This record gives sequence, C-alpha cells and structure tokens, in this order.
Amino acid sequence: MNDRPLVYLSLAVFFGLPLAAIGLAYRFDYKAGKKAFTRSIHSMGIPALLLLLFVLGSPFLQKDLFPLCVIDRNYNAQRLQKGIPLIEENWSLQEEDGNRYLKIYTYPYSGAEKRNIHIRKSVTYNLLGPETETDFFREGDQMLVTEYDYRQNKTRYTHIDLTSAAASGRVHYSQITGEQFKSILDNWTLIELK
Repeated sequence: MNDRPLVYLSLAVFFGLPLAAIGLAYRFDYKAGKKAFTRSIHSMGIPALLLLLFVLGSPFLQKDLFPLCVIDRNYNAQRLQKGIPLIEENWSLQEEDGNRYLKIYTYPYSGAEKRNIHIRKSVTYNLLGPETETDFFREGDQMLVTEYDYRQNKTRYTHIDLTSAAASGRVHYSQITGEQFKSILDNWTLIELK
C-alpha cells in the first residue's frame, strides 16, 4: 500500500483549511473597509514574502534538514510484503560524507565465513521519506541490481555482466524481469550450497 497520497492529503488539509479561512476573512475585511484592508496587507506583506521565499527555497535548504521518516530494520515487515530484500541483523550502516539522504548497508564479510550473495543495500530519501531502495547481489563476475521506487511502487531489475568488460572494454547492462531475477538468484544459491 502506497502511503504517499495520504501524506499529501494530510498536508493539503493541514495547510489548506487555515489558508481558506484566512482568505475568506480577508474577503470580508476588504468589503468592510478598503483602506484598512490595504494597510493590513502592507503590514502582512513582509512576513508573507519571507514565508514564500522559505517555501520556494526549501529544496535548496533540504541538504541541512533530516528526512522525517527514516526506514531501517524496523521496516523489514513492510519490505517483505512489497517483495524488497530485507536488511539483515548483522549488516552495518556505512556513514557517508554528510549525506543525510542516503543510507548504505553492507554485509560484514570476513574471510573466515561464507560469503553472502546479497552484498549491499542503499536507501535514498527526500524530506518526507524514502524515494528508492537499491539492492546489489554478486556471484563471480555477474551482478544483479534491484531498485524499488517508492513513488511508483515498482521494482526494476538489472543484470550486469562484468566479464564483458574484459572482452569489449564495456560493462553489459540488461533489464530483466522479476522471474528472470529469481531464477538467476536461485541458481546462484545452488552454486553456494555445493
């Protein structure tokens, strides 16, 4: 279930109702006395202009603000429902260089333990919450990438062949279906078990 329309509706009601009431009050005030109305507009002009500048400038200020809704391991039940790979308990959060809108989780690989196929997850945010969640899987010279888009509620699957870089100097990317992704991943799991 996509919660984004509910958030937008809540914001519209939260800001829309007071603005409608203020607009209606100003309309009645204008009818009662045009000079007093003009003076009140001048006294309210500077705060309204500052508010407008803040609203228009907020995309540039977002780099200094934290996302309102950060999803972590506590969101794994919803990930399971949406078919998104989970953040495992032993994964660690990598601190990025001051980027509050990107969280990267990695598998803590050490030579003594068995290697995990699911190696990395990155979650990008905007001010209201997550935008995309990208998972990386690797087996030998092959990689699979899944990208879940929270705005469109869709997953995109990509197969990356790193062996093609040795022959042609270019890495080969191809879009695959969810069934192809599961088939390749199942095949890799069987290789791991042998």
